[in-house]
Amino acid sequence: MKVFPLLLLIVFTMVSTHGGILGNLELYDTYGLSLEGIKCWEIWQLVTYSLLHGTWGHVLVNVVLLYFIGRKLNGVLSKRVSLHVALIGCLLGGVSHLLLTIFLPQSEQGLLVGSSGVVMALFLCVTTLDGDRYYPIFRIRARFLGLGFLLSSLILALFTPSLGIPGFSIIGGCLAELIGDEIFYVSHACHFGGGLAGLICAKKHKI
Repeated sequence: MKVFPLLLLIVFTMVSTHGGILGNLELYDTYGLSLEGIKCWEIWQLVTYSLLHGTWGHVLVNVVLLYFIGRKLNGVLSKRVSLHVALIGCLLGGVSHLLLTIFLPQSEQGLLVGSSGVVMALFLCVTTLDGDRYYPIFRIRARFLGLGFLLSSLILALFTPSLGIPGFSIIGGCLAELIGDEIFYVSHACHFGGGLAGLICAKKHKI
């Protein structure tokens, strides 16, 4: 699991030295995940989107989380199984994002990049397998911490104002006014899909 964070840094360094996201729009359009791309049978996007990031802050946060959560998971599962969890999280996170995107206006069917779905998969897998561990900082057991993040991701995805879900869209609009529209620039659907993948994988491998 140490190789993946390093790969993310290498990829973003190469991209940033050639103009970053603004200077590589064609690259992002080709390898980022979009509904339009999948319609054109660019299936590789379901994996390659996780290798790209928008900013240094974006990639560094994911790299740090992947390193520490991945190291924890490798202490419970083999490296091969851990990579399997990461891949399933990547795929299901991407599919979940696309499913939500279908119901958004075309103007909001943006491009997805980032490995947050993989992070959520590893996190839910760890907190499920080591569910009885108590975290004094959060004053909660691991399994409930993981499920809390998973449920929060689902709720925030449903709160997306442009989905127009009665009640949920109103609350989402209020959140956008209080916190800022940036809260819905994040693909909470991808986070939920990745986390769900991690939960399922953990149940499968739980002793």
